[in-house]
Amino acid sequence: MHVLEGWRFAICATAAILIMSAAYVAPAHFDESSILNAIRATARTSGFLFLLAFAAPGVRWGGARRWFQRNAAALLLAFTGSHLVHFMLLVAWVVLFPHSLLEELSIPFVAVALGLYAVIFLLARAAVRSMSAGALQLNSLERVGMYLLWAVFMFAFGARVLSGPLYPVLAALGVSALVLRLAGRKRRDHILGEAR
Repeated sequence: MHVLEGWRFAICATAAILIMSAAYVAPAHFDESSILNAIRATARTSGFLFLLAFAAPGVRWGGARRWFQRNAAALLLAFTGSHLVHFMLLVAWVVLFPHSLLEELSIPFVAVALGLYAVIFLLARAAVRSMSAGALQLNSLERVGMYLLWAVFMFAFGARVLSGPLYPVLAALGVSALVLRLAGRKRRDHILGEAR
């Protein structure tokens, strides 16, 4: 019996991230600094979960390979749950401290962010659709969306490598995730070529 997999994993991960966010903001009574810290923390959890989902097709280590195959969709769904919490914190920040929106966010940045959330919504639908199938199934547009988000996270983490010890680790994880995914794709192409 797989205890923490599928829907249960996605729900538990999202709940844990929600509790973590509350631990940031509640003791400080939702002051601006605590909300911004929670926003940064959820950006990191989102990036971590996304990179695990991104790497899943290339993981080839025994029991880990089977777990990632079964739970790639759950990892992607947990990522979208994490980023939903991230979005809620952003909304809280803008509502409680509207002056910060004008001081720190530009209109082009907001437009790009909304476009990325459209991509995340697209991937969330794919993850929900794939949950019953037991494997993550993406169409061509959704696969492009995966690579687009990988590039966004890599840019974000790479730009902050000097800001703290977690960002170099996340950047290295991102590179490793790409290597694993491309290696997994190469193996599948080789197998399909032999089958023909």
